Amino acid sequence: MQSLCSQNRRNTAVHKFARILFASASIGVYFAYKDRKDQTTENYYFGSRNVSPIIVAMSLSVSYISALTVIGNPVEVYLYGTVYAWTVVANLIGFIAASIYYIPLYHRLRIKSVYEYLDRRFHPRIRSFASSMAMIKLTFYLGITVYLPSLALSAVTPLELNWTIALTSILCTFYTSIGGMKAVIWTDVLQGVIMIAGMLAIFIQAIIMYGGVGPIMDAADRGDRNNLLKLDIDPRVRSTVWTIGGALALNTCYLSCCSQVTTQRYLSCNSVRSSRITISSGVNSLSALALEDFVIPCFPAMSTTRKMIFSKVLTVVFGGVVMGIAYTVSLLSSNIIQINMITGAVGTPILSVFTMGMFMPWINSWGALSGMISGIVCGSWVALASINQATYPATTESLPVSTSNCTLTNFLHNAPTTSFTGVSEDTTTLESMSTISDEYGSVLQYTLYSMSPFVYGTFAFFVSIIVGHIVSLCTGFNKVSEADPDLFVPVINCKILRFGIPEKSSTEKKITENSKENVFINSCCTGDDCSQYLPESPHNEEEETIF
Repeated sequence: MQSLCSQNRRNTAVHKFARILFASASIGVYFAYKDRKDQTTENYYFGSRNVSPIIVAMSLSVSYISALTVIGNPVEVYLYGTVYAWTVVANLIGFIAASIYYIPLYHRLRIKSVYEYLDRRFHPRIRSFASSMAMIKLTFYLGITVYLPSLALSAVTPLELNWTIALTSILCTFYTSIGGMKAVIWTDVLQGVIMIAGMLAIFIQAIIMYGGVGPIMDAADRGDRNNLLKLDIDPRVRSTVWTIGGALALNTCYLSCCSQVTTQRYLSCNSVRSSRITISSGVNSLSALALEDFVIPCFPAMSTTRKMIFSKVLTVVFGGVVMGIAYTVSLLSSNIIQINMITGAVGTPILSVFTMGMFMPWINSWGALSGMISGIVCGSWVALASINQATYPATTESLPVSTSNCTLTNFLHNAPTTSFTGVSEDTTTLESMSTISDEYGSVLQYTLYSMSPFVYGTFAFFVSIIVGHIVSLCTGFNKVSEADPDLFVPVINCKILRFGIPEKSSTEKKITENSKENVFINSCCTGDDCSQYLPESPHNEEEETIF
């Protein structure tokens, strides 16, 4: 009887999964038919820049509340405690930075690929390198986000993991390739409603089963999970207020400020104000990066029809690549959060180049490129080495994992049984380093390789900034007085923090001079002949506020 009920539940899950697949595919078909007469990359990638900010906000929220959040974060909290809630602060920092500095800049420049900024500020090769690194990072991230829901589906349906990965990947690629950004956004809204309903259902059911929030909090206290104010300043301790709420903020800044997935949504809105409201899309963004940063620079005279063909072909290709990554991730035994943090070692060096470009006008192209490469190499080296080389106990140690009346405790990675929930008592000195090395291995294993995975991105970011300044100093800093103010954003809009950058760009000066010339001509002549003296209008765009 029990097996029959279990089989019925699994069949019900298959039917619900099929309905979601059908609804998502239908959205793609609808927008493909609706926009059949508007076959342009502007509409395909940006929804003609006229999408409702409320809908974009919901879509962007789903991008952050992905399968990695729904499935991976509860595991993180169970193993390491409620201190992980400080990710809310880290995300908030990223949203604020995007709203104040990055969104106005992108709308002012009206760029299609976010890395087009690096072309204008530094050099086309820096744009190409940063874009390729971002595409690699995004591909691995999407592979994880495809694998996790596929794993959950295989657990609650009769379908095997290989089939669920294939179905999920093919579906996402289908509606993205035919419907473009509008299909992506509206499918995100549908999936977001389903995810929120599911989380609320679990939350309410848990409260009913355990008799309220109080008993649940008591259970968390008994298991040492209530460590929200874990203030240990040692960067080797895996999860603390500082490593999650502070160091992790740079990773979220990359996602919020210079990731194609998010900026493409910002630019789908028709104004800066609408984009600031917004603060499965990944495949569409990969296609946009490949087209704008690699295909069009090689074939600048490509027709609109060929651009659309390339866009859809690239979407299908990247969908297949993501599916392959998902299969690869399914073979790995490492913690999913750990894998995701390793990719942060690639993202924050890219963020550092945008930071140097926007806020540090003296940094030159050699400094930007050298800094980015150094950050990626050093960050990846530490992140990969730490998987097997970390020896400090608190780096890999999890909280006790047990069941009722069980005296045995499970730990990940054969970690020691001591739980580090308070301030670290480690008082290492240089004199005792040799003794520590005997006990924990080499100095690098005990220090740098034992860094919390949430610090990888911060480490790589500061390596990039430091190397960028050193190389720029050796090769000659840029002349700040010649900087284009359109590409510069002061931290605070005051004369001191502009570092001598002119208030107006050369384009604005030309517009002003033409306006003065028009006034002079109009005051000196009348009649039809005056039109021959009027200069051509340099631009026909909305006036943007210059910081």
